[in-house]
Amino acid sequence: MADMLTIGTNATNTFKRALDVTSHNVANIGTEGYNRQRAEILSDAPGNASVGFHGGGSKIGTVQRMYADFIQTQLVDANSQKSRYNEQLSVAKQLEGLLRETMPVFKTLCNVYLILFIIWLITLLLQLLVNKLLASRLIWKVCFLI
Repeated sequence: MADMLTIGTNATNTFKRALDVTSHNVANIGTEGYNRQRAEILSDAPGNASVGFHGGGSKIGTVQRMYADFIQTQLVDANSQKSRYNEQLSVAKQLEGLLRETMPVFKTLCNVYLILFIIWLITLLLQLLVNKLLASRLIWKVCFLI
């Protein structure tokens, strides 16, 4: 009878440990990077008794971590993409800093070019005005000479 109690106790402890592993999986299902575990139940070594052969019950052999190849590949791809995006973000931030440093110089150059353009327009208008005045004087001279 004691052997039956031992076998029953071993089975209860084995399935308790298996339920612990399952509850650990359920508790960590939302944890990033967590891989599920599996408890492997083995039969305990049988023993020889004076009356006959008695089984040893069951026990947990190993608790294995189960890796899903697809999910692992997706995780590696996502991490490599994230590192590429981080590099691009770093370059963009450097470029933004460079533009922020050169913006006052750029604004000054724009103002200088704008002033030069306005001066060019004024000289063009003055040339047109002078040409018109010269043409009108020439017309007056021609009219009075007739």
